[in-house]
Amino acid sequence: MPSFTSSSSDRAPRGPGGLTWAVALLLAGAFLASAELFWRSRGMLPSVVDDVELWAYHRARIHEDQPKTLVLLGASRMKCDFSIATFRERFPDWRVVQLAVAGAGPVAALQDLAEDRAFSGVVICSVDADWLTGPRWDAQRPYCEHFHRGTSVNSQLNRLISAYLQSKFVVINPSVSALRTARKCMMKGEFPQAWYARCDFDRSRHCDFGLVDDLAAFRKRFELEVQRWYDSRGAVDPAAWLADLDKVGIEQMVRRIEDRSGRVIFVRLPTTGLRRSLEERCYPKRLFWDRFAAKTSAASIHFEDEPTLCGYRTPDMSHLEVQDTPRFTTALLDVLVRRGELGSEGRTAREETPPRQAWRTQALSTGQPKRSRTG
Repeated sequence: MPSFTSSSSDRAPRGPGGLTWAVALLLAGAFLASAELFWRSRGMLPSVVDDVELWAYHRARIHEDQPKTLVLLGASRMKCDFSIATFRERFPDWRVVQLAVAGAGPVAALQDLAEDRAFSGVVICSVDADWLTGPRWDAQRPYCEHFHRGTSVNSQLNRLISAYLQSKFVVINPSVSALRTARKCMMKGEFPQAWYARCDFDRSRHCDFGLVDDLAAFRKRFELEVQRWYDSRGAVDPAAWLADLDKVGIEQMVRRIEDRSGRVIFVRLPTTGLRRSLEERCYPKRLFWDRFAAKTSAASIHFEDEPTLCGYRTPDMSHLEVQDTPRFTTALLDVLVRRGELGSEGRTAREETPPRQAWRTQALSTGQPKRSRTG
């Protein structure tokens, strides 16, 4: 009588399954390697997709056990103009957290740090008069809310793995996927061009304007955009502008961080050409920045007040060339050390020096811009 019993091995398909998988993996690897070599031959280098999940990961890093923490706030200028590598070479025992967001002012992020009782580090916050206007205050709030809302461990892990791979391989970036590449070829008859602005895993951004095909046309496009933007702006009353800063509580944010032995340093990073002319037309430095600097207890540095921070080339009128960022960062750090805001190498930046205390008291009582003490 035939038996109807059988083992799982009897039902398993026979054939060189392992060999098939090995060949498939080998072909996939060869395809990815070929694609990587192709994109690199066209001048592309790895670039990380900078999104709210990556921001939240770095926001959480300020709570790691580290006595000296520097947080960078601002928009794209802070991402492009400050060299984290240069800072680490000079201050190797510090952690640096890049929280600037391109195209978004930092007021909401500064408020978030001020309300974080666990934070007592140093903040370098890049601002200009326009970023401090009321309509711009909440630009980074979605990032802060996402951080506090949190995401699943799996989502965070997947994002970190993809960001790490994007920092190593061009082909991982979604902008050079087969679908997008085919679409661009069909619509424009060309392959994607090398990115002139790249992002690292630490969220630093590098602008290599030498990769722009037609730099004159590139600059002209930015000039038209900037001209339209400032032409659409109405006159801003300096007194009302300062009053609005009191309403949002900028000084209260600064004081809350200072009360925890932290520091806030406001910086105005370089702009040039038409952009700088239009900025001065709408927000004259002496009526806006200088009054803001005199009013806040935080340190404040405007690039035009420091000769070593001037004279840098900004092809798009707003961001430094990648080769200039180490030199600019060194100059900025020299200014901060000279003013006692970061201390000298080997000294804790949070140690309040008597000259700084006396000068802060004088600035608040006289209403004079704090930069006057530096000479």
